[in-house]
Amino acid sequence: MATPTVSVLLEAKAELGEALFYDPKANELIWVDIDGMSVNFTSLDETGGSSSINRKLQLKEKPSIAIPCKSGKGLLVTLGRKLCIINRDNGDVLKELISVESEKERNFFNDCKCDRLGRFWGGTMCPPTTRTPPIHIDKIGSLYSYDGVSIKHHLPGIGMSNGLDWSPDGKTLYFTESLPPKHIYSFDFDETNPAISNQRVAIDYSTNVELGVPDGLCSDSEGKLWVAGTFGKNNIIRWDPVTGEKLLELQVPVLRPTSCCFGGPKYDTLYVTSGIFGAGPEEIEKFPLSGSIFSVTGLGVTGLPANLFDDSKCI
Repeated sequence: MATPTVSVLLEAKAELGEALFYDPKANELIWVDIDGMSVNFTSLDETGGSSSINRKLQLKEKPSIAIPCKSGKGLLVTLGRKLCIINRDNGDVLKELISVESEKERNFFNDCKCDRLGRFWGGTMCPPTTRTPPIHIDKIGSLYSYDGVSIKHHLPGIGMSNGLDWSPDGKTLYFTESLPPKHIYSFDFDETNPAISNQRVAIDYSTNVELGVPDGLCSDSEGKLWVAGTFGKNNIIRWDPVTGEKLLELQVPVLRPTSCCFGGPKYDTLYVTSGIFGAGPEEIEKFPLSGSIFSVTGLGVTGLPANLFDDSKCI
């Protein structure tokens, strides 16, 4: 592997940057600032670097993801327990698709993605009592999928639902539980039903406190996982999810690296979000770039295009 270089792409000063998505048609990164209640569009140049153009949609509720629809008519966003399509130009809600867990009013969707067939997959969680360790959250979250018509429940008893993605062949789903035991699980993935089975531990973050807490993740074209770790060494780690071996560790000069995705015209740049949530003035002074978006080049590996949401049944 080549020598990686970590660079600041945009000093965004995000409260809680999350959910990076590379849109190749617009050659831009779409990401959310959850606590800042915004969806952001960061334009890239022909090399995958920043063009210094960032457009912000200010919303009335906290979004946790923003994924383009296949029709081109909007963005799929989560707003608390709701799944909605919003106008990409002004942020207006065009359609509320579903709402889950009405009996758990404080729960909300956290990290979410779409599979190769354009179905939504996302986990819910309850708000934490604190934003810094030791974090306590009731394990009353669940993992769901939605095909544009019906919602399907797959996994109960989740504390902090976080990063998820699929293997390049689409046969394995990876899903993160950030609370103890701090595992990234792998599941056999049945694309036709859809269904998950054979839950096992792919990566165990409980073995070393310096690893921190696993947050957002993405797969690369070789089937390895890139995981943002917060509340530890503030790192991005490349893992082999089959053996559990740590292959590469990169330090990011921020308090809270939160999510990552591959993008750029050649999908050879890794982008990383971060945040300042739960940080005091001294910590922010020590890590002034916290809340920025970063690019990592020279990795010698490429990523996979992200999946759009199939809204054909919702229009």
